[in-house]
Amino acid sequence: MTIFSIAVDGDVVAAVDNDGLAMLSVHVRGSVTEPHAAVLSCDGTLTAGHADGYRVWLQELQLRAGQVVTVRMGDSGAAVTPAQDPPGPHHGLSPESVATLGRTHPPPGALDVAAARSHARVRPGFSFALDLSNGKGCDVRSDPADEMFQCLVIWTLDWEPECARVQASASSRERILRGERETPAFEGRLLRGDSVTIRCGD
Repeated sequence: MTIFSIAVDGDVVAAVDNDGLAMLSVHVRGSVTEPHAAVLSCDGTLTAGHADGYRVWLQELQLRAGQVVTVRMGDSGAAVTPAQDPPGPHHGLSPESVATLGRTHPPPGALDVAAARSHARVRPGFSFALDLSNGKGCDVRSDPADEMFQCLVIWTLDWEPECARVQASASSRERILRGERETPAFEGRLLRGDSVTIRCGD
């Protein structure tokens, strides 16, 4: 059993036990079309045999510039957070997770394309810094063409269950609509006892 503890500025906002899970993911994502620096969320899926296998532990928590998210992978820690009801119908991994894992998903329809293009920039760019407790990390500031980023901590039962992957990437709406992969900024992993911090910039 492994507990993933998620804290913002040192205060634990969720803790999840991976017992009985097939996948667990923690997302920190931001976009120049949103005024806040980033959004933090945590969701996952149960192992096979469950009719309704999708679970949410932390729905979208808005983050201000300068706030720090810490995800720790350990065997003890804060009390486990009960799962919440999903905010709506869900059919597996989020689009962000699918893109990061290289899985395929249906292309967006005309209404989705129009909606994605309709949001105006409200910020000139973004930045974030990611640091693993083992000393690895990255410091990213957006290029003019970049419009969004995501940092992802993902654990899966069927891929080296003793560790979790840490990935960061940047992209734009047009690239996503064309089905192009995001630009990778970092790849690493957490072992039990390790942690990663993600500091949101402007």
